[in-house]
Amino acid sequence: MVGASVYDAFQVLFEAMKNVGTDTQKMKEYIAGMKNFDTVTGTLLYYNAEGSAVKPIQVQLVTKGEYHYYGIVDDAQIIDPANY
Repeated sequence: MVGASVYDAFQVLFEAMKNVGTDTQKMKEYIAGMKNFDTVTGTLLYYNAEGSAVKPIQVQLVTKGEYHYYGIVDDAQIIDPANY
């Protein structure tokens, strides 16, 4: 999961550079305003005011040592850490 998250971070950086170049302030503003951006680990819904990425959370069950997809939690009121 760590590798996939790093890949996501680079996707975000490359998207910012593609759209606004390498000016760090413009990149910061662009990234802060990103919404509904598809990444390897799912859709980045947005960044909250604290800078945390808000993304749907995949829920899996572990049965007899095997992971099984159960569902996705995508309600921003639940998954946005700024709400707690």
